[in-house]
Amino acid sequence: MGEETRLFEAMYTLRAIRRLKPDPVSDELINKLIEAATKAPSGGDRQPWAFIVIGDPATRQKIGEWYLDAWNQTYGVVPQEARERLSANLTRVLRSAEHLAHHLAEAPVLILACASAPGGPPGSPPGVAAASH
Repeated sequence: MGEETRLFEAMYTLRAIRRLKPDPVSDELINKLIEAATKAPSGGDRQPWAFIVIGDPATRQKIGEWYLDAWNQTYGVVPQEARERLSANLTRVLRSAEHLAHHLAEAPVLILACASAPGGPPGSPPGVAAASH
């Protein structure tokens, strides 16, 4: 009962993490995380997902640049007068999200989850639907 309680406590209280440590991540831990992610149920027991593990610093840097560009295009610089109208909680969330946009590439590894399009054949890349005849 204690282990189950700790699991639910972790699930119910975990906040989004946007300030990442640069500490190395072992292949063993990465594999364990991906294995846990693949245990989620899916319709028809298809598991229509794949994971891409990105450890290469140059690739992480490029993805970080794309992420920051998308952040800037979507949110840009939030004017101070707009920030002053936000609640304390939203101000904290905004600062945290901005930090992530500027520091994503510093994560020691990125794991991208890719899902197949609904109706696509099992194992198909995202956006590939089943051909109709």
